[in-house]
This record gives sequence, structure tokens and C-alpha cells, in this order.
Amino acid sequence: MHERADGAVHPGGDLVQLRRWTYWLRRAGHQVVRSADAHHDLTGFDLVHLNNLGRAAALLPLAERCGRHGIPTVLTTLYWPTTDFERHGRPGWLGRCVGWLPDAVRDRLKSGVRFWRRPRSEHWRELWHGTQRVTRNLLNEVSAAIAVCEAEAELLRPMTGVPIHIVPSGVDLYFSDAASPWVWGGQERPEEHPPSLDEVEPQDRVGVLCVGRFDPQKGQHRLIAALADVEVPITLVGGTNPNYPGYRALCARRAGPLVTLLPPQPLTQLRRLYASCQVHAQASWYELSSLSALEAAASGAGIVTAAAGGMPEYLGGEARYVEPGDVEGLRAAVLQALAAPPSARLAERMRRCFTWELSTRQLADAYAAVLAHPASSRRAA
Repeated sequence: MHERADGAVHPGGDLVQLRRWTYWLRRAGHQVVRSADAHHDLTGFDLVHLNNLGRAAALLPLAERCGRHGIPTVLTTLYWPTTDFERHGRPGWLGRCVGWLPDAVRDRLKSGVRFWRRPRSEHWRELWHGTQRVTRNLLNEVSAAIAVCEAEAELLRPMTGVPIHIVPSGVDLYFSDAASPWVWGGQERPEEHPPSLDEVEPQDRVGVLCVGRFDPQKGQHRLIAALADVEVPITLVGGTNPNYPGYRALCARRAGPLVTLLPPQPLTQLRRLYASCQVHAQASWYELSSLSALEAAASGAGIVTAAAGGMPEYLGGEARYVEPGDVEGLRAAVLQALAAPPSARLAERMRRCFTWELSTRQLADAYAAVLAHPASSRRAA
């Protein structure tokens, strides 16, 4: 499995996904190597798993090398169109102006900025060929695509002729209100273990929580605006997206006295935060499979999240959904969620249908389809 090289500095849900799949694949008897090295020796590997279509320029050379060696590749796409967000979702006049540029011009401008900040060959490839062309080339180079929801798969089908397998994301039962022990086991490095497995003490749920990187697409500034006149504590937890280094400070400036901004939290503290909030709310423009919303749902919190993307497929009618940019709708949804009791049915739905173990079984089925014979003692890179 190929993962991005900056994961230690800028962790995210994409890396959580790869690492949970790694754990459960190994438990099922598969040999799995995770690597950020695009030049990794491919000798002996049966399949290579790439991750994130948004990194197409960085992944295409590896996909092409696998093709030359006759090694099948699958790609977890994590794809959703961003044009609507680019035009309407960014705070500030400069972001809005850039958003109204033609897609090809805006994409090349962003590639140019990335190349200027950190000159790398993939940024030059994007700048020279254009993001859309590089994206199409990668989709047509891989053996199959992995979508995390049907809504994503529907968008991908007109873009490529390769098979598309739907593998929903999962949630760790560690976050459940019927909490089970953390299951990394001895197969992960010790620093990836939580420091403690102390049980969460029963307590009254209070306030609104939002866990996610500080990013205009995630829209913490919209959540702050929506609840500005509501007397409820709001806790925002997350790291800074390096592409938007000033966004966290913008949120801090707009935050009132009841808003607390926290950096990324260790697992034990994150579980306590989920267990003590009334509502986990997201103002995202879209969410494919928000791991923080799934974790909060498993803990028993009420959920408000994006209507655009795949979250309705995960949460069904037990959550409240908000259209992109609808601040008034966001306010109303959060107030309704605050007035409602926790949904035991939603927590049970997470435990029954969306664990990482179940997700990994579906991933193994996708691998088997690509390899065209049962995946027993496979080795995945």
C-alpha cells in the first residue's frame, strides 16, 4: 500500500484508512507492506494499492512502473468535484475571485503555487499537462478503482472504463459506547498505540464538537457563524491543512468566548470528547466518508454533516444533513440535534454495518476480483 510521505507531519483520514486496512488484512493472513517510497522495489508483489486521486501527478509514475512490470494496481480515489466549493465556499474575496476562473486555469494556477512552494516533478507534470489530463491518465492506468460510497462511484463511471468496487470506510469499536479494547495488537509500531485504554466515565453530554483538519472545505468558519448567537460550547479539534496555513487563525479571530480550538488529540482524549458531546457537527461542503462523524456516531453522539457526498449512505435517516454553504440550515440542524436524545440505533448501525473488519473483507474481495482468483496468502504493497 502506497501512502503519502508527509503522513507523520500531516495525518489524516486517508492514512487512518490505509492503516486500519493493513491491520485487518494482516489478521486475515495477507502480507502487506505500507510504503511512501514511489521507487520501492516491486519484486515479489502481487498487487499495488494506490491512494487518493487528488495526488494523481505523484502516483502516475508508480502506476506506470507497475504496468511495465505487469503488476495489477488498485486506486482508492477519494474523489469529489471541487468546482462548486471553489466558486462559493472559500472565505474572503480573493478565494472567490480565483474560484471563478475556468477550471483548467485555476488548476494550473494551484499547481504553479505548489511548484513554487516546493519544486517537485509531480507539480511540474501537473503544471505542464494540466490536472484533468493527469487525473484521467491515472484512472486509465490502474486495474480498478475503489470508491467509498455509491455517490462517488457514480461520479467516477463516466471518467473511466476500469472496474469500480465500492468499499465503505469503517469505524473502530474503540470509540463505541460499548467500547472494546484497541486492536492494533503487536503488528504496529509502539508509537501508534494509544497511551492508555482507560474507560470513559459516564457523564452528561454537553455542547457541539467538530473533529477535522482546519480547512475551508471543512468549513469551521461556517459552523462558528451558524452558532454565533447560540449559548452552547463549541469545541473544534484538528490540525492545519498546509495548503491553507492562515485558515485556523481566521477561525480563531471569528470565534466567540464559547468556542475552543484544540490541536489533534490522542486517541483516549478523542474518545472522551466524542463521549461527552451532544452533537458532532460538520459544515463541510461535502464528505465522502467522514471518519470523525462515524466515530462520533459510534459513541452515541447526534450527527450533523454534509448532504453532498456519501454520508447519507452511512448514516441513513438517523442523522441530519446540510446542503453546501447553507449556514441557516446548519444552525437549524444543530439546534434540532441538540434538542434530540442520542440515537442508540445509529450507534448500533455503526457497530453492525461499518467496522473496519467488515470494510477490509470487502477490500479483499475487490483484490480477489482484480487478481482473478481467490486472495489467500497475497502480498500487497
